[in-house]
Amino acid sequence: MYGMIHKAIRDMVKTVHGDQAWLSILSESGASDSDFLSLRSYDDEIAYNLVGACSRILGASAEACLEDFGRYWVLVTASEHYSDMMKSYGQDTFSLLTRMNEMHERISSTFSGYKPPFFTVDVINEQHYLLHYRSIRTGLSPFVVGLVQGLGEFYNESVNITLDKTENENGGEYSVFSVTRGPASSE
Repeated sequence: MYGMIHKAIRDMVKTVHGDQAWLSILSESGASDSDFLSLRSYDDEIAYNLVGACSRILGASAEACLEDFGRYWVLVTASEHYSDMMKSYGQDTFSLLTRMNEMHERISSTFSGYKPPFFTVDVINEQHYLLHYRSIRTGLSPFVVGLVQGLGEFYNESVNITLDKTENENGGEYSVFSVTRGPASSE
């Protein structure tokens, strides 16, 4: 993963939990100041270690940390760096999700060796979609949940997402999510 991810985790922790929490997480993770250059690629283990340290120091599950980070990524990091691009690829959450691969392809010219996830969307009806997520990495489906929640907020829409299934696929991860517009059902 790229240092931009590490920087966003750092910024989120410092903003929400303060500098002391960040210093504890940095120490616990084993990461160093040199692991935060935005356009440099790093071993994925650094990001996983940061998430694990966040979980232990903040007393939250790794899944909850990843969901929070997904929301933060969209609402702060991506909004700051890619807002115009996001709006050009989608006028709402669902149109952006259907063009996410195109957007990642465009971004790939900036980052050498970039290995983004792959998304497909099945339309059940105009209110309900199935989002298919494939990645060479494992354990990041909760990040996708937060990402979609963040997109709903970015586009000022009510969006609900639930993980239907996740499984290992070719050493990576394949997950399917139900994504609906509007208020949560009362089931």
